[in-house]
Amino acid sequence: MHREDLVEYLNGVKTHKELMESISEELRSFRSSLKVKGGSASIKYDGDNQRTLITSEHIKRLCLDYLNKNVDDFFVSYIADTLLLSENTIYEDENIREQLELLTDFEVNGHLSSESVKHIYRTLL
Repeated sequence: MHREDLVEYLNGVKTHKELMESISEELRSFRSSLKVKGGSASIKYDGDNQRTLITSEHIKRLCLDYLNKNVDDFFVSYIADTLLLSENTIYEDENIREQLELLTDFEVNGHLSSESVKHIYRTLL
């Protein structure tokens, strides 16, 4: 995934459809890898050369796209993993990072549900 595409999505410049289209192969691979118990998935991201500030608005956008059924839990998890694994992601505050961590790792947190995502969204208000 290109950093610019991700940042444009999080800032509302690109739609979820545009981002999904640009990372469709990556998402397909990610989905297949996570369906295997104990499987690991690779994240392709070119954003480690520039800092990316993540705010509550960014995470709320991701939550709303999930709640509106625009994206599935694999998409949300892929975005969350990408941000969490990047050495140059910085967070507006620690709560944002903690909420983002809840959107990933199905084996630890379980698959997302509307209730869990609503809770995360409300926490960020």
